[in-house]
Amino acid sequence: MTSSVPDTQSARPRRSRFQSMAVLVMVCLAIVFVARTIGPQTLGEQARRMFERQLAEHYTQWDVSIGRGVYLPGVGFQFERIAFAPLSDERPRTSQQSITGAILSGWKRSPVVVLDSMTVIADIDAKKLLDKRSPMTTRQVVIEGVHADMRLESDGTVSLKGLLPLPKLGPVCPRIDLRDVILNVAVEAKLSNDGSVVRAGGVDDVVGTSEPERPIQFRWSEIVIENLSEVAAVRDGERKFTIQGDSDLCGRCEVNVSQVLRDEEVIRTVASANVASLRLNNSVVDRFRTWLPKGPPAGARFDVLGDLSITFEMGDAGASQVPAATQSVYAAPVSHPTNGVNALPGVNPVPSVNAVKNGGLSGSGLTGAANRGGNTGTFDYVIDYVVRNGRYTDRRLPSPIEDCSGRVKITPTKIELFPMQATLGQALVRAQGTAEMQVALNAPEPIRSASVYTASYSTPIGPPDDALTIPICDSSLVARLWNCDITVSAENLYLNEGFRPLMPEKTALLFDRFQPSGQIDFVTRWFNPQPLAKKPWSVEANVNCEGVGVQFDKFPYPVESLTGLIRISNGRVDSRRLTGNAGGRPIHCEFNVPMKLRPDDRVSPAKSVVIRSDGAIPIDSALVSALTPRESSVAGDRTTGSASTGESKLESFIRSLHPRGAIELASASIQTDAAGVTSRQFDLRVIGGTLRYDQFAYPLYNVAGRVQVKDDLVRMIGFTANNAGAAKIACDGLYQMSSDPMATELNMRFRVADIAMDHSLRVSLPESSRNIWEALSPAGTLDQLDVQIQRTGTRPIVLSLNAAHQSELRAKPNILSIRPKAVPYRLDIVSGSVDYSDGQVKITNLRGRHDASRLIADGVCRPDSTGRWLLTLDLHSGCRLIPDEELIAALPEQMSWAMRGLDLRGPLGLRGVTNVLLPESELDSPAIDWDLALQLEGNRIADVGPVHSLRGEIMVRGVKDGELLRAGGDLAIDSLHAYGFQVTSLRGPFSILGDELRLGTFSTGLDPITGVPLIGTAESRLGGAVNADKSGRQAPIVGRMFEGQLNVSGIVALSTGDFDVGASMENGQLATILAEMGQTRSGITGRFDMNSRLDGRLGDSDLLKGSGTARVSGANMYELPLLVQVLNLLRITPTEDVAFTDGETEFAIFGEDINFNRLSMWGDLVALDGSGTLSRLEHLDLSFNTKVSPQNLFSKVISPLRDNSYTFWTIEVDGPLSAPTIQRHALGGVSQTLESWFPGMVRSTTADTSAVNR
Repeated sequence: MTSSVPDTQSARPRRSRFQSMAVLVMVCLAIVFVARTIGPQTLGEQARRMFERQLAEHYTQWDVSIGRGVYLPGVGFQFERIAFAPLSDERPRTSQQSITGAILSGWKRSPVVVLDSMTVIADIDAKKLLDKRSPMTTRQVVIEGVHADMRLESDGTVSLKGLLPLPKLGPVCPRIDLRDVILNVAVEAKLSNDGSVVRAGGVDDVVGTSEPERPIQFRWSEIVIENLSEVAAVRDGERKFTIQGDSDLCGRCEVNVSQVLRDEEVIRTVASANVASLRLNNSVVDRFRTWLPKGPPAGARFDVLGDLSITFEMGDAGASQVPAATQSVYAAPVSHPTNGVNALPGVNPVPSVNAVKNGGLSGSGLTGAANRGGNTGTFDYVIDYVVRNGRYTDRRLPSPIEDCSGRVKITPTKIELFPMQATLGQALVRAQGTAEMQVALNAPEPIRSASVYTASYSTPIGPPDDALTIPICDSSLVARLWNCDITVSAENLYLNEGFRPLMPEKTALLFDRFQPSGQIDFVTRWFNPQPLAKKPWSVEANVNCEGVGVQFDKFPYPVESLTGLIRISNGRVDSRRLTGNAGGRPIHCEFNVPMKLRPDDRVSPAKSVVIRSDGAIPIDSALVSALTPRESSVAGDRTTGSASTGESKLESFIRSLHPRGAIELASASIQTDAAGVTSRQFDLRVIGGTLRYDQFAYPLYNVAGRVQVKDDLVRMIGFTANNAGAAKIACDGLYQMSSDPMATELNMRFRVADIAMDHSLRVSLPESSRNIWEALSPAGTLDQLDVQIQRTGTRPIVLSLNAAHQSELRAKPNILSIRPKAVPYRLDIVSGSVDYSDGQVKITNLRGRHDASRLIADGVCRPDSTGRWLLTLDLHSGCRLIPDEELIAALPEQMSWAMRGLDLRGPLGLRGVTNVLLPESELDSPAIDWDLALQLEGNRIADVGPVHSLRGEIMVRGVKDGELLRAGGDLAIDSLHAYGFQVTSLRGPFSILGDELRLGTFSTGLDPITGVPLIGTAESRLGGAVNADKSGRQAPIVGRMFEGQLNVSGIVALSTGDFDVGASMENGQLATILAEMGQTRSGITGRFDMNSRLDGRLGDSDLLKGSGTARVSGANMYELPLLVQVLNLLRITPTEDVAFTDGETEFAIFGEDINFNRLSMWGDLVALDGSGTLSRLEHLDLSFNTKVSPQNLFSKVISPLRDNSYTFWTIEVDGPLSAPTIQRHALGGVSQTLESWFPGMVRSTTADTSAVNR
């Protein structure tokens, strides 16, 4: 135990020292750990706070935040997530926010600029922290992951402008690197002062209610900013920018900028940029539509892909240290026009580099800059754009422009369009050109004179009238162009109406004059010394036509497949020979016409157009329409290409002819001299044509002839034609046109042979003449027709017509005939002529026939006071009518019935006058009046009728109007035979009223036409004696029969043939009666009187009935055979002493039977008193009672014989009239008593008829 204690005590001190050393090591390690870990964070946090405070103090309107600050030993500080967010948003809003605007409206809640990390490579001096100064001396700043959202506000400001200028936190950093930078750019619609959306470039559609869905994004992989200065404290130096990246608008983009600073201000900038695959299209334009002075046309779409190269120099040209990368661009100085027409009036142009080197900017207003350095600013640039592929579609173009390639170069003094080409449909189009240019930027506020750099491009100027002003934010870019020279060519270009809306005014006017359509090759040069001053363009062109169709405005007939060369130069269009097809025939054209650039331009009106054809061209509507020049509408006001001025007088006249067929254009020439007087000459030959003139629409076929037009005179020479039949037509005429309607004149003459009277000729007549045609109803073929048409001014057309016919000279199968509507009786025309002039028709020596009927007449047809046509025919002696069925059917209805009932046979002579008042329409009936004499030439009634051998005249005067028929006249029949008896000198009046014929005393005694009484006139208008006495009673019809007087009066119904006639005879001689009955015995004397009344129906003897009385007196009839028989039966010797001397009878007629109601005969001795019948078979059945004659002495002495009828014998006559049988019956013993009293009686009881001498 004792020995172990010291060992333990010695071990404790050793363990304490070890623990102390371990603790010390641990403390040191902790100190090192803290220094290594907490120290950098503390330094970084301190730097973050200081940096954040400095940014907040600079950006008072922004919420600035830095997520973390870290100190990197040996490097510097690193700050993570530096964010900038606006504290307020006072931008004006549109009524409808876009999608982009809605996204960016959340700026109050989210940052718009975010830097993922910012590494500051610097030297650290910790002692400066004790003095509360920045401990860093920056050598380089590296910023990675930049995300920024920027927008162009509706008031023209940029949303991120509040971040400028950048804060000054110390000396300028020599190098700043930005990596992975993304910038989103949005554009809002521009607002006007009243808050409404601005219309883009005058476009009516409001833009701003619809935008692309997302902003434009720019992506830069690397941005390097270098600040070069030999001494850090010096405020002068050089700054370089190097940018590489791409964007939504282009592929790879490289930008190099070098700036020279003096007193911390930029006095010179030199930049270059190369942009590959830059794409410009409607999407890009639509984003900036309201900010552009003019947008693309409505409906236009474009897409251009190319490479852009820009070099830029602005500021003090005398500053040094120009980057080597950009020095080559300015090896050759760029010149600027400074005087003459090439200077902007009233504006000092921006001097060039040479001008700066040679003495400053005199008169530019930049005196401050000139006094300071003796140098002036310059503004030079070169924009070179190479188009690799482009496409443009426009609904005004017939096809899109595609495969566009070329190059455009722009400098401050010139615009150059290097040869470009594109396809337009199947055409290959090339273009190149140049234009001199001057550009200046007009700033709204005066610029400080000390700012040479700013003054170089923002001097206030007033734009001249010939400059183009483009607004850029609050400034405006003023540009002027002059000496524009453009050459355009095309191959296989199909030209049509679709190009018209895109043409310049001058070209559009030329296009309107010719309206070309087809394939062409052309080379054209356009030049304008001052296009923005609205100076006219001068044009020179060569156009090679390869199958082009045109319509010249002065003669717009379509010409197709036109080939040849057209030259345009010095305001005129000229072609020596163009060959094409018109109507399927080759045509040659030469012209030299002016091309008026503007309506107020003065150009020579001299022009010449000559056209010829190598064959006949069809006459169609297109050719006729070409006779009217086409007037083009004013360019820019055009909607349909041309505005028609209506038909010319020449076209109206040609259209009135309704031409068809073919026409050979021998020559067509339109010449205008320098005084503006135009002359036209056309020489046309018509081949196989047809014509139908409106004013005389008679169709003509196989038309051949010549038409000459000289100015306003049109001649038709030697035209021949045929109609649908065999007619041969010849025509000549002229038409004098005039601007004064009263001075126009038309004369045409048609000569026709063998013309058919058909429907085509009828409808060709004027409307006023067709009633004559309808009244005559001609048919057949006319020998000759001569028609003359005349018209002067606006007067009605004058038609003269002559028709002549002589069919007797030759036999024709189609005989000319007429069938008058008033009397529809066909009449074949043998000869005659008809003339129409001055509104009336004259008929001369008209000769016609119908079978055996003949007509010879003259006549006239003219309108009366009411406008209706009155046809008057004078029928000459020699007219003969056969009353056949056709004639009877043509007569008025009442007369037709009468003629049928009368059944008159044989020819009738006819003479006198007829008047026919033609109806106003085809449905009306004509009105007719006549004054005729009918000549009876041995006519008879019925073929075997009892009435025949009628000779004499019937004079009749009457009128028929509609259903009314009224006529009257006199009979003058010299002789007729009825039932074997002759009637002579039959005279007397008759009248017809309606269907009633009145004879003798029943006639009206009035003039049937005028209705005037005929009483008191010496002669009637019919030429006969007045038949009325002074009391107005008409005389009967009187004639001679049996040497006595026959009186007839009565009424006949023409419609039915019913009649009621009274006839009487006075003093008829018995000897004459017996003679006409074939009894040639001499010594017969006596007188016969008769009075009767008959009624019945013409042509129907069964209906005949009547009654009458007859008396024979003073006769000596003992020698008559029948009476001889009677006397023999009475046993009386037929001697003169016992002859019958008187007799009378009362009879009645029924049909053909005669009933003798009482038949008495007596003489001095015996009287016969009886009755009986005579049948239609001529069979006698008579019965007589004999008695003492009242003239006998015994009857006078012995009263019983005188006062009583004592019958001694009864005599019966029976049998045929030619051989009757006579028998006697007597009382017993009477005969012996009478024989003793009358010793002369024969004693036989039976008459000896064999002894009778017939």
